[in-house]
Amino acid sequence: MVIMEEVKEIVVPLERGDSMKEYYRIGEISQMFAIEISTLRYYDKVDLFKPTKVDMQSGYRYYHISQFSILAQIRTYRSMDIPIKTLKQKLFHSKPNEILAFIGDAEEQLKSHLIETQNKLKLLHSIQSDVQKAVELENNFEIILSPDFVALAHDHEETNQTEKIFELLEKARAADPQRYATANYFEVFAKDDFVNHKRVRIAKGFATAESVEEELDYPILKGSRCLHCFIDVPADERNLRYQEVFSHIEKQRIQVMGNILKIHVMEYMYENKKISIDELYIPIA
Repeated sequence: MVIMEEVKEIVVPLERGDSMKEYYRIGEISQMFAIEISTLRYYDKVDLFKPTKVDMQSGYRYYHISQFSILAQIRTYRSMDIPIKTLKQKLFHSKPNEILAFIGDAEEQLKSHLIETQNKLKLLHSIQSDVQKAVELENNFEIILSPDFVALAHDHEETNQTEKIFELLEKARAADPQRYATANYFEVFAKDDFVNHKRVRIAKGFATAESVEEELDYPILKGSRCLHCFIDVPADERNLRYQEVFSHIEKQRIQVMGNILKIHVMEYMYENKKISIDELYIPIA
């Protein structure tokens, strides 16, 4: 039983009566399969995918319609960065059971790429949601019930192990990308200092919004009633924005009940200034 066999080059003159419905020139193949002509010529050169006919006078390459399925497979495998040498060996010089094993490996690779893409989309949607909220709530305050936030990698301020936190996060993302894809950098400010208009950081790390399991996780905020706002200003204006926060707390006579959580959303450049978008959760009575 032959699954696929190498297409061998036949150098013959193309007769005028040949049916052009069966044969296609290289430019047509390039358009149909979205493959560069230079790539098709290279496939011919390395004996991966050769034309059925070559016109001796013009040098035009002609491909038969029966070759389309093979080219479609080659395009799929090459999009997965499978080397040409491997394709030549597996597709054209293997037994059917070996080809099945190769397809199985390719399927697993595609599934891995799919999971990676889904995690990237999850992260993108998370950032999109946060930025959308920042736009809608710019310079505004709201009282909300916070999500549960769990520290996935954290460190107390006095130990100063920031680099180690990043290493832990990368290892965690490799081990469980679905959970750690949307982790954001966080800082925790001491409550007593914050009410006295000071930002004293007592912890930092990476956190995600998910249900807290007290015995397994390190909760940094759990379904608390919070004063919520965004800090969306250049670095040199950040202190002024925090003064607005302090002033709002005093004017509204808000009682702060716990340490303050700051979640870093993103950074961007505007008019040559680096602007950070940070989200504040201030536990209140």
